[in-house]
Amino acid sequence: APEFHSNNLDKKIGHKREPSPPQGDSNANYKAVVFLFLFGGLDSFNVLVPDPGCDLYNEYKDARGSVHLSHNEIKKIDASGQGQPCDFFGVHNKIPLFEQLYNSGEGIFLANTGHLHKPVTKKTYARETTTSLFSHNTMEQEAYVIDAYKEKDGTGVLGRMLDMMESKNFSVGSIAMNGNSVVLAGATDRFIDVIAANGPVIIRRQKFSGWGNDLNDIKSYIEELNSESKANSGLFANHWSQNLVNTWAKSDDLNSVLNGAVLKKAFPGGFGTNFKTISKFIVTHAIRKKTRETFYVRLGGFDAHTGGKSNLNQKLPEVNRALTSFYLEMKEQDLLDSVTVVVGSEFGRTLS
Repeated sequence: APEFHSNNLDKKIGHKREPSPPQGDSNANYKAVVFLFLFGGLDSFNVLVPDPGCDLYNEYKDARGSVHLSHNEIKKIDASGQGQPCDFFGVHNKIPLFEQLYNSGEGIFLANTGHLHKPVTKKTYARETTTSLFSHNTMEQEAYVIDAYKEKDGTGVLGRMLDMMESKNFSVGSIAMNGNSVVLAGATDRFIDVIAANGPVIIRRQKFSGWGNDLNDIKSYIEELNSESKANSGLFANHWSQNLVNTWAKSDDLNSVLNGAVLKKAFPGGFGTNFKTISKFIVTHAIRKKTRETFYVRLGGFDAHTGGKSNLNQKLPEVNRALTSFYLEMKEQDLLDSVTVVVGSEFGRTLS
């Protein structure tokens, strides 16, 4: 009830409260960014490595010791003519999609990047920067905000991108899978949809006997409790009721739209379900009248202080299966040029 969430009376006028009308325009072409965050500190030195035919490989092998990747654990990619120290590099063989995308010109690697507002060394970083460079949570937030000088406090890099798109009159949307993140926060009060892996959670009421949903039995009472308020009624109660009605309607509408989405490829269960749902959002963008969207997905389990090699052998196939299915779906839907996937982590592991 709205009065439970405020400290004043909620005076009603007896009219049913209607959800706010959806905003959007489907005329422009569609673009989306999907940000996959691998939490725990991905050991990127064992995702992209020098090829054994390069002199740098011996330096890598000596530094990494027993966790180095041998020639039969990597897939070769050609970097010749690009000003790199090696003409060839190797990609971990447990994530072959990265090799495929690079070789087809559809993927790139951004190495040696991170959060620093000035150059530092191992000896000077502690006094030259206030950032906790070895804190998972701190560096995760820094990866989300990309704001070393705190010029846009409280916003994230994807949120600021949508702010700009919105200012250009694009119809934008933010979707967070299984949990919100500041990466999607903008400077406006734009709503962020937090969606479960298998789709929107609809409002339901558990029956006292059995497992059925008897929400319809009390729907009229909920609508009456949250009906329109008088102008001199409680501001907070009115805000609560409007949000409830909007969320209720949006959840039902999204559930109906996504259930009607036709996908052409199979997706793995578990983590892959997130990308199945994202695919449904993307292929229904015209129905939902969205032209610019951002999606956030997070997968943990990469905090391997020991057993780093076995950690990647276990976790990378999970990532590869989900991303491969998503790639094939976007290709089949002729949407590859409309979607960019960014994969990152809060930091890597030390080389030695």
